[in-house]
Amino acid sequence: MGNRPTRVLVGSRTVIESGNSKMVTIPPDVLEAMDVDGGDSVEMEYDRDTKKVIVRPTPSTPA
Repeated sequence: MGNRPTRVLVGSRTVIESGNSKMVTIPPDVLEAMDVDGGDSVEMEYDRDTKKVIVRPTPSTPA
């Protein structure tokens, strides 16, 4: 696949309010690259030191 960078700046997003929750959208091309679609489960990890959030697909469990 060549020398594609592993980290890519997606651009800025606005935090959206919905009731008591706050949301950030993920662009469709990023979801496609993650192999994630609407309704799929994801894991989120927050690093307090760097103030970064990592979102990844939830590993599927064997049936």
